[in-house]
Amino acid sequence: MEEMSAAPSTAESGSSSLQRSGLSITVGDTKSIVLALQALQSKIRSLEQDRDYHQDQYEAALQAHERYKLDMEHQVEQERVAHRRREAELLELLRKAREERAQLEAALTGNKEDLGGFRRELEQMIASEKEIAQQREATLSGEVARLHADIKDEQTRRAALLVTVDNLKEEREEALATNEHLRVAMDDLLTRYESLQRQQRAPPLQPVRRSSGTADPADARHGALPGGVARQRRGFSSRTRSPRYVPPPFSPVRERRRPAAPAPRQPTASFALHHHYEDPTCNSILRDVRVVPDGGPPCAYPSIHSSMQLPHTPPPPLPHAGAQTARSGRSPRKHSARTPHTSRRQSPSRRAVGPDTADTSALRTTAIEQVEAQLQDELSVLLRRYDDAVKDAATTGSPREATTATQQHIAALVEQKKEQLKLLKEARVELEGAMALGGAHTTGAAADGPAPTSAVHGKHTRRAMLVNELRSLLAEAAEGG
Repeated sequence: MEEMSAAPSTAESGSSSLQRSGLSITVGDTKSIVLALQALQSKIRSLEQDRDYHQDQYEAALQAHERYKLDMEHQVEQERVAHRRREAELLELLRKAREERAQLEAALTGNKEDLGGFRRELEQMIASEKEIAQQREATLSGEVARLHADIKDEQTRRAALLVTVDNLKEEREEALATNEHLRVAMDDLLTRYESLQRQQRAPPLQPVRRSSGTADPADARHGALPGGVARQRRGFSSRTRSPRYVPPPFSPVRERRRPAAPAPRQPTASFALHHHYEDPTCNSILRDVRVVPDGGPPCAYPSIHSSMQLPHTPPPPLPHAGAQTARSGRSPRKHSARTPHTSRRQSPSRRAVGPDTADTSALRTTAIEQVEAQLQDELSVLLRRYDDAVKDAATTGSPREATTATQQHIAALVEQKKEQLKLLKEARVELEGAMALGGAHTTGAAADGPAPTSAVHGKHTRRAMLVNELRSLLAEAAEGG
């Protein structure tokens, strides 16, 4: 109502103002103006309403904005506080991490130092162990080289000993063959000697002539011998001998069958001065220690000319017997007369000790001395080897088992050599005593008669045992060396 009342008043005031201005406005114009004014007022009122509405909305939006702003500021402040708190926590964590890092770095540095020291200690230990191993390797290499050298020496020595054993076997076979020949020759000589003794005891007979009236060549060579003697000698040549019998190079049987020489030769030197198959070898010389006649000195194996000695008083030579004497080297024998000396074999104690026997005894003594000198040299070599083994064990540090085995082996060899030397010395003493006893029996055999042989047999038995033991020791040394 107030607006309705205000509009006419405004129109009246407008019209009055128009009137005062001198404008002539009619009623129609006034109505249109009033209507325009009313429309304008309504528009103004709507605009004012819109303004108020928008003002209210603005104030509401501004208040809402302020509230939102406050809320946002509060949230931002809270977030800022939370961020600050988180930042403080993160800073604390960073500080702790840095501290832990510092601790870890310090621990790592210490570990590095410890590892470096441990590595250096390990390197030093490895270097020392390597040096010790190299020294042991060098020692073992030297020991192996020395053992190889010893093995080569032992192999060389074994080969030499095998060659020596083969040579000794050959010499033994030769000695056995020689002994067989000598045995057969001695049997031949003994048979001939017995036949000659029987012929000397028999009454003399007339020589048997051939039917043609010519004499037998054998009777012509030996002089006017009885026919029975010639027949007995011819019958003796067909005796049964050993299948291995080989006549000696110089045999009276062969000599008896040879044709007579046109002129008698001069007597040759004794066979003891020449090398002959009947001469004693080294083994036979050592074996002669126990081959000693009863009551006489030991002699070498007798030859066919010195084993059967005839009486010292030479009988008158027979006719046509010079060639036989020159060929055989023996004194002429007496066939017609029978004497007490020719009735039996001469005792060994009454045999003449000639230069051949003395030379043989000296040769035997020299051989024993040579063997003793060789054993002394071998003993000194073994003692030097023992000292060298002890020095090598002290310097090279070789294993104790090997050193002990080597020393025991050398000590056993030394004991064997000492035992051999002892036996050789005893054998030489026995030999010298037997030679002295034989000389005494030879000088006083004619006055004192035959000496008791029990003590001599005991010495012979003991000497044989010593020689057998010496042989066994020599064989063991040859096999073990």
